[in-house]
Amino acid sequence: MTTINVGDYVVVQKLGGEHIRIVKVDKKVNILIEKLRFMSDGAIGQRFGLFNVTKQKLTPADYDPEQQQVEVEKEEPKPSTGSSNGSTDKEDGKPAESAPVEPDSTEQEGVNPAQSRQKLTQDEILQMKGAGTDAKKLVSKLVDGSTHFSERTQYAKSKYIRKKRQKHSDHVLLLRPTVRMIAQSYYLKDPERICNLRIDQLSHILTLCGARSGLNVMVFEQTLGLITAGIIERMGGKGRCVHLHRGQIAQSIPCYNSLHLTPEMVETFYPLRISTLLSNGVVEEDPQEPNYMEMEKQEDKDAAAVTYNRKLERLTKERRAWDMVVGDAENPGSIDSLVIACRNVDPIDVLEKTYNSLQYSGTVVLYSSVAEPLVKAYNWLRDRGAVNLFMGDAFYRTHQVLPNSTHPLMQQMITSGFVLSGIKVKVPTE
Repeated sequence: MTTINVGDYVVVQKLGGEHIRIVKVDKKVNILIEKLRFMSDGAIGQRFGLFNVTKQKLTPADYDPEQQQVEVEKEEPKPSTGSSNGSTDKEDGKPAESAPVEPDSTEQEGVNPAQSRQKLTQDEILQMKGAGTDAKKLVSKLVDGSTHFSERTQYAKSKYIRKKRQKHSDHVLLLRPTVRMIAQSYYLKDPERICNLRIDQLSHILTLCGARSGLNVMVFEQTLGLITAGIIERMGGKGRCVHLHRGQIAQSIPCYNSLHLTPEMVETFYPLRISTLLSNGVVEEDPQEPNYMEMEKQEDKDAAAVTYNRKLERLTKERRAWDMVVGDAENPGSIDSLVIACRNVDPIDVLEKTYNSLQYSGTVVLYSSVAEPLVKAYNWLRDRGAVNLFMGDAFYRTHQVLPNSTHPLMQQMITSGFVLSGIKVKVPTE
């Protein structure tokens, strides 16, 4: 599926921007990304890719790097002094981004210094945007209207143009969601909802659990379905992923729902209620569920039939999942890997109910944003004979790489969690 249809999820990112949004496409949906607003109607029926925004309407566009360049007249570098705009850093000799400007009368009168250095007013900029002026032309006018642009260093000029182009860009990317993009979107927006799980830690978890084609994995997570989505994507339509969840149906898994999965991949998803695990059997009827015979009398029969068929399909998959997880200490289940990611649940409580489902030589992987629960789980697993136990975290920083200016980003989220892994073995009896 290469076209965008109603009901599909897409990754929305402004060209050159930093933020990423996961949006469900529908008619007459107003989308806002970094002060760029547009309607989603223009994307329906189009291919994934680059779009141009003109008067809040989307039109497919082709990216041409040469068209994005802003012509700037190069000047000879001026001799550097301690107070000039061509000064360099005394410590490393790198050019300064901007030099201090002597306060003029407008600054002394309380006027914003940025406005005093720009001939174009805010109203004129908004008027040009409303008239549909191209972003390249708008940035060129901002460069021409900057009274101090010619006094900047070459590096400062490039940075100024890059920031203005990013701020006033009228191009947006609509891409097919992937696990990497979904993880990055939630981590930048609200990391606590996914238990501060960074993309590098997610890949570490998938590697430790051995997620691959044909594997049987059992997952209990509180990361909005992010780990489940990563496992199912790696399976490629072959294998089984038993997903433990609260309630009657698997809810609060937007990361899994956002993926464009093939029918073969969907078949590998086996939801299993926690109540089934606690009651040691599949509960066929639940008093909280509606009576479908009464629904046929009061409501549309077709809707009642669809709801009833969904229940039958859910129970069928749940029975298959239960057959895989049922087991005891002597005869464990047929689960190859057990993955647990907790935010406000003690992982030992989950281990006590699921450890017998893991077969011998199976891998157990636990993740938590704090170390204390995993330390207790480490001792719990060690007392039951698990081997190759390892607990640790990882340090991850993004670096900006530019000519003669490579350094870590000064403001970035680097928090994550801890990962505990081990292998279940049969303890020999004396």
